Amino acid sequence: MDRSGATAHFDGANVKPARSVAHGTDVVALGNILAHEGVAPAMAAAFVAAPDQPLAERLMRALEAGEAAGGEHGDVTTACLVVVDRECFPYVDLRIDKDPAPLPALRRLWEEYAPLADGFVQRAVDPDDAPII
Repeated sequence: MDRSGATAHFDGANVKPARSVAHGTDVVALGNILAHEGVAPAMAAAFVAAPDQPLAERLMRALEAGEAAGGEHGDVTTACLVVVDRECFPYVDLRIDKDPAPLPALRRLWEEYAPLADGFVQRAVDPDDAPII
């Protein structure tokens, strides 16, 4: 995605099927080894449907919509959420590994972390002015 909002993607000829891509306002959703081609459009639609939400929440909703639409072909045991904002380090960097239901686990972790995120950033940027968490 460029600074004017134009989107693009590339996937090579050797990408495993089913592959899917969808472009929308401020989003490109894509994947391979998916249950079917409708997964990426569901993800992009969920992202676009919540423009008033923080980026991390919009990404979570997109992941959840992709899973609800069929997700990947086969078992998924890992999910992560990484968002970089104004600093040189991630605003959000959450990961669930080796879980039989990683997206619900990531959702719980995100909901626990979200109210604390600004405080963690403040602690890194200006520890003397950071809230007690």
